[in-house]
Parts: sequence; C-alpha cells; structure tokens
Amino acid sequence: MQHLSQLPDSPLRPGQPGCEIKDEVRPLPGEPVVTKSVNSAFIIPIVFGEQINARTPEYALYGFVAFYLICLILNWWFYLRANAYVKNP
Repeated sequence: MQHLSQLPDSPLRPGQPGCEIKDEVRPLPGEPVVTKSVNSAFIIPIVFGEQINARTPEYALYGFVAFYLICLILNWWFYLRANAYVKNP
C-alpha cells in the first residue's frame, strides 16, 4: 500500500522524497502496488461517502451486509462448527 497525496505541500506527493517506497518494504518483481490518496486505511468511509454522493447509500449498506455475512459464515465454518478445520477450545 502506497499513499500518494494529492495535496501540493504534502511530503507524500508523487515526486517527493517522502513518497518513495522504502527498501525494507519494496515489492518483489511482479508484486502489485496498491495506491491510495486518502488518509485512511479503512474503506467503509470512502465507499459510503461515494455512495452518498451518488445518492445511493443503500448500495453501500447492502455490500457491507453481504461482506459481513460472508465473514460470519467463513468464521463459523473454519473455527466454530463441530468438525471445524481449526480446533477452538
């Protein structure tokens, strides 16, 4: 994940020394680099804001509900059911 600021005075703006990827975390050849321009690692406020601007916030809510239901089912399947893959005390 690389933050690319859109603010003109930001040290994280493309072309500034603070924007370069550090050697310690430089991606290997072929690895993707995901960029973002918002100071948030959380996607919910971004998606919800875009859907509010598009006057369809219910679409964001439906997507979040579907995501959390899938997470719930996967967690139950792998951790909580009787013959779960991972034994949970």
